[in-house]
Amino acid sequence: FLEYSANNKEKTALEVRKNVITAYGNVLLAENSIDITKNNLDKALENLRETKIVYENGLAEEEDVEQLQITSQQLKSQLRNAERMHEIARESLNMVLGIGITTKIELTDDLKTLAAKEALENTTTDFDYANTIEFKIANNLVEQRDLELKLQKSEALPSLSAFANYGAITFGNEFD
Repeated sequence: FLEYSANNKEKTALEVRKNVITAYGNVLLAENSIDITKNNLDKALENLRETKIVYENGLAEEEDVEQLQITSQQLKSQLRNAERMHEIARESLNMVLGIGITTKIELTDDLKTLAAKEALENTTTDFDYANTIEFKIANNLVEQRDLELKLQKSEALPSLSAFANYGAITFGNEFD
């Protein structure tokens, strides 16, 4: 049971590590999404400005301008959503780290570095399933069940109990 508890502690530590990496990656993805959306919005606004000039000169249709206005509004909405998702991702990371959700933290890795680190850690040529925590826990559980079976079988074994009582009665006035 002590080994089972130690294995569960190790598994919990691995899961916490995985959750921190995932939350960190989510923050980086949200930042990347904001950058991409801002870039797309800048391009759409530039296209809108140019299309308005072309329309004013009579070389484009009003529908083209309206379509670019709709696209720009959609990108603005997407940017607001991406910024909200970034805020939520940062708060989630703080929660996973066990610090206050309003605490500002500085991220030192970028998305490519984080992905490269994880890929390097997860690529091993000498994979041994017996060294995985899940296998250790399963193996330990099998051993526990074997011991429980032996305990149940031992309860069916015969037992011997004895009780002894000794006493003496004398008819005297003095205790000898």
